[in-house]
Amino acid sequence: MKIYAVLLLMLGLAAPVFAEDEEIIDFMEIVRNIKEPIVARVDRGEMQELDLTQRRGIINGWRYLFGPSVDPIRVKMLGSGGGALELLAEGMYIKVKYFETQGYRIALELEQIPIDHSLDH
Repeated sequence: MKIYAVLLLMLGLAAPVFAEDEEIIDFMEIVRNIKEPIVARVDRGEMQELDLTQRRGIINGWRYLFGPSVDPIRVKMLGSGGGALELLAEGMYIKVKYFETQGYRIALELEQIPIDHSLDH
């Protein structure tokens, strides 16, 4: 009986870990299902999270998708004419050009900008 109670307690404590797993997003499926006109927008903020494996990140609390690796996103590093997604890091300040569709923000361009604490939330 004690083992059963301990097992239930462990599973109960582990449940939130399983709930935090990110959904697998099929970027190409999102693009194929675009029905509305695309309107590009610009936002600025701190790169709070960067997941190169899933090719997505969080900038100022908003989750952005960076598209497939076969079609690299345009990235510009501070003081340089070029860059790459792999050169970005959490804590950098970013200007992101994006469009929104089906509840997702799809980044078109990322540009590292000078640190601007007025953008912190």
